[in-house]
Amino acid sequence: SDSLEVIAFCDQARTIYDSGPAPPDMAELRRQLADVRPAGATDIMKALAQATRTPATTQRPGLVILVSDLEPTAYDQARSGDLFDPARAAEMFAGKHLGLAMVATAPPGASGGEIQKLEDLARRLNAPLVRRDRLTGLAEVFAQFMPRGRGETVRSGQFAMNLPGQPFGVAGPVPVI
Repeated sequence: SDSLEVIAFCDQARTIYDSGPAPPDMAELRRQLADVRPAGATDIMKALAQATRTPATTQRPGLVILVSDLEPTAYDQARSGDLFDPARAAEMFAGKHLGLAMVATAPPGASGGEIQKLEDLARRLNAPLVRRDRLTGLAEVFAQFMPRGRGETVRSGQFAMNLPGQPFGVAGPVPVI
């Protein structure tokens, strides 16, 4: 029942996929992602502004997952590193029922200004920040973020179930497996 919007960003931010109220179409998302190529600046602020433009609700909180390679470009350097302001970025989330989780790809040992700014934003919003040296294994990282945005997505142990009807057409008590 979740909706999914994917925003690609460089010196501009643009929605490349939006499921709207329908369940996400992963085949279509895969097709749209195939056309995304690294280019231009890394203007995180524009991506966050677009991702936070529509507030969520307390009944249905949202989760923004930011993935950036943090690669500085000539455009970034010409702008004196003023592209990313953690305090202003944190304000974009205020009162919108949106959580944040981040993945930063940077070579091992990298500790430049942009990673420090992401660490500052993570502290301000109590957001997880995962550092990777490359964009592999992200499905596992995203799965770890889900409980922060949606609570427990998979449950184990004993808990009460509220079913709208009998599953699988079974009459009587629900069999426990």
